[in-house]
Amino acid sequence: MESKTGKYFKYAIGEIILVVIGILIALQINNWNEKRKINNEIESVFSLLEQELETNTKQGNNFLNYGYRRDSVQTMFNQNKVTPEMIRASPELMTEGFGTYTMQFQDDRLKELIALTKQGRLSTI
Repeated sequence: MESKTGKYFKYAIGEIILVVIGILIALQINNWNEKRKINNEIESVFSLLEQELETNTKQGNNFLNYGYRRDSVQTMFNQNKVTPEMIRASPELMTEGFGTYTMQFQDDRLKELIALTKQGRLSTI
C-alpha cells in the first residue's frame, strides 16, 4: 500500500509541475502578445505623429511665405512703390498685403503621445 501511495504522490507532484509550467508558458506568450500590441500602437502613433509634423511644417512654411509676401507689399506701400494702377492690375496685392491669416496646427497625435507617455506605455521603446 505504501508503494502505491508513494507512486501516486510522485505522479501528483509531476502533474502539478506540468500544470505550473503550462501556466508559466501561457503567461509568457500573453506577455509577448501584449508587448507586440503596445509596440504596434507606438509605431502607429509615431507614424501618425510624423505625418502630422510634416503637415505642420508645410503649413508653417506657407505661413512664413505669406508673412514674407505681406511684409514685401507693406514695405513697397510704405515706400510709395505701389501705385493705384498696380492695385487695379493685381487686386490680390491688397488682400495679401493687408489681410489677416490664422494658423491652426494639428496636435491630436502629440496629445495622444503625451498621454501614452504618462501611462508609462512608451517605456518599452
